[in-house]
Amino acid sequence: ITVIAFPSGNYFYQLDNGILQESNIFENVNHGNHTITVIDQNECGDSISKDITLINYPNYFTPNGDGINDYWTIYGMNSFQNWKISIFDRYGKLLTQLSNSNLLWDGTFNGNKLPSTDYWFVINYQENNIDKIFRANFSLLR
Repeated sequence: ITVIAFPSGNYFYQLDNGILQESNIFENVNHGNHTITVIDQNECGDSISKDITLINYPNYFTPNGDGINDYWTIYGMNSFQNWKISIFDRYGKLLTQLSNSNLLWDGTFNGNKLPSTDYWFVINYQENNIDKIFRANFSLLR
């Protein structure tokens, strides 16, 4: 997570209730809900906190039958309400949808293996009864 604070200045950054740090970068953060707090080092003004949700998705998968990265999925989606992931090719064609009843994608469409390329996805979900959308892409490697 990289925190960008405006206006620029000298700040301390805190992830959840962790240690204050001068760096605005937090690495190896688990998916889920977190709170970021920004505190002015010169004690000018109040601290600012913002709740965020980190969706950690795989950047690629390799459906070659070796038992490693054979399926694409996003772990932790069940912590959201009413979620659905739609996966598209580069032309916007809907290839599949993932949900509670269909958690994995094997890189096929109508039983045919799709080529190595980038694919896009949209997550529609609810958080605290508010509809939200997240968009990104990943690669299928054969």
